[in-house]
Amino acid sequence: MSRAETPPIVSTEDLSRVIGLIYDCAIDPELWPVALEAMCGLIGATLGSIAVHNPSQKSTQYTKCWGANPDWPEHIRLFEEKYAALMPFHGIMPFCDLDEPLNTELMIKASGRNDFYETPFYKEWAEPAGLKDVVSMILIRNENRFCVLGMHTPIGADMVGPRELEIGRLLAPHVKRAVLISDMLDMRTLEVSSVKCTLDLLSSAVILT
Repeated sequence: MSRAETPPIVSTEDLSRVIGLIYDCAIDPELWPVALEAMCGLIGATLGSIAVHNPSQKSTQYTKCWGANPDWPEHIRLFEEKYAALMPFHGIMPFCDLDEPLNTELMIKASGRNDFYETPFYKEWAEPAGLKDVVSMILIRNENRFCVLGMHTPIGADMVGPRELEIGRLLAPHVKRAVLISDMLDMRTLEVSSVKCTLDLLSSAVILT
């Protein structure tokens, strides 16, 4: 490598491996925790999630999640039941660019919530959960629902910077495609099942071509 060259933010081998794991999830959604763990490993995050946010109702449902901490399921339950409504960043979601990664600093600037680290959301949920910062991206926007990828870094880590945001930018389109493909395949499965049930109810014979 010459002095003029700069090292890549992530090796081609590591990036290709993680992208491969992401597309595996398009066929088998049960593999999302594996892919989320691999994605988080690229930036030192300890919690990865794909969640559906509804800003008008201030609610969140985690659809896929990975966490290195065995207590994550309890933290997720608390978030969905109580602290999602207290999250200060619901108001900026309709105005965020799709696939564009944000960290906590950028979300504070966009929302004007300079008191974020003093809010009950952070003091009572994020900080006790060991979370410090995040790479967050809106992947899909549908009416008032937003599919969001989040990779959360722990208290002991440095703040999320340009490198982590760029890695999120590289991953976002692949995660979006995998989610859309998976949803499409699920819909086709439902359609085939519906047709099969209808045919089973017919009393006369039919021939399909």
